[in-house]
Amino acid sequence: MFRNREQLLSAGVTEQVRERRELALALLEAAIKSVDPARCTRDGLKYFSDMGLGCEAPLWVVALGKVSHAMAAQALSQLNVKGVIVHCFDSGHLGPLRLERCGHPLPVPEAAAQGERMLDFAGSLGSEDDVLVLLSGGASAMLEAPAEGLALRDLRDTTSALLACGADIREVNTVRRCLSRTKGGGLLTALHPARVFNIILSDVPGKPPSVVSSGPTLPPLPGRAAVVIERYGLRSKLSSSVLEVIGRHSEESWSEPEGLRLHTRVAADNGSAVDALIARGVELGLDLKKAPRGVEGEARDAGLAFQRVALAAGGDGYVSGGECTVTLRGSGRGGRAQEFVLSAATAMAHGLIAALGTDGIDGTSDAAGALVDEQVRAAFSSKFAPHSYLDHNDSDAFFARVGTQLMTGRTGTNVSDLYLYLR
Repeated sequence: MFRNREQLLSAGVTEQVRERRELALALLEAAIKSVDPARCTRDGLKYFSDMGLGCEAPLWVVALGKVSHAMAAQALSQLNVKGVIVHCFDSGHLGPLRLERCGHPLPVPEAAAQGERMLDFAGSLGSEDDVLVLLSGGASAMLEAPAEGLALRDLRDTTSALLACGADIREVNTVRRCLSRTKGGGLLTALHPARVFNIILSDVPGKPPSVVSSGPTLPPLPGRAAVVIERYGLRSKLSSSVLEVIGRHSEESWSEPEGLRLHTRVAADNGSAVDALIARGVELGLDLKKAPRGVEGEARDAGLAFQRVALAAGGDGYVSGGECTVTLRGSGRGGRAQEFVLSAATAMAHGLIAALGTDGIDGTSDAAGALVDEQVRAAFSSKFAPHSYLDHNDSDAFFARVGTQLMTGRTGTNVSDLYLYLR
């Protein structure tokens, strides 16, 4: 899985460092394999089989998110499927399903037209129809239908502002669902009176499934977009049209359709990956301590806090999942996982710390994450200090220089981030 394994384990490192790095890679690999989307989809379908899903009549499939292709392929192998749409990074066809190329984290120009087609399809269904929705993270940008008075440009600009200010994913989605007719239960309303089955691969640690991809087919959580806008001082950065829609939305609420038939199964999430990592550690004879709650907050602060707790936790290592945020201060390249590790490196005395984005892409970097150990710390100098890279949000350049990026390419899954300390 790790494309640069040989570089990480090269002859230029000590035997102790090599063994510890090899162990870290094995643990992270086990975590990724545990949340394979095909297996998760298979488990979800088994759960719904008692409800008669797919037993006789063909059903419709809607797949949305970063791993929609793999989830849809598994459904096709098991069910009698009518074609709808799979929103992913490819275009073409997957059996009877049409693939539509989408963007992330910002929507592509054709996203609005795709959203309209989806709503038209949903409105054509009746009470005799079954719809299987395969939902994974990333679909917020992949399926758009701008609210009345807005253009796709408004949604792109608002998302860019939210991602740059350090808002967490629940806050980002609280705003985004106001601006789109598909989010926050919008697609669910359009699908009614069909029977809807959600199988979810969640990328939002510790949060309910309705937060995943802005919850297009789930009742929305309460949350006021105007509060988020004020909290991060975004009013001057958003168009008057966006502010008007947000103000109007504060007086509206989602109404559950009468006779709604909705069934939801979270097939895997960040906790699944953490548990698999720890289980693999047990198999290898390690005593790994699990964090009582997930990592969150600003990456540069969370990295420091994690290494302090990890050092005090005892055992052979410390494991957590979660998702940080990054407030952009500079124009460098990188992402939350690498910034987390770089921050931790500024205060580490010994051991190894690694952070990995389970989808294989960390922010604007081509890496999935990075690791730091004594071999890396030995390279620190006044001309090569972590703080200067942190100040410019340039963690990618730092780890590319020291050669400890974790390079996986797209992993085919997505359950947020993993954090590991080995003593």
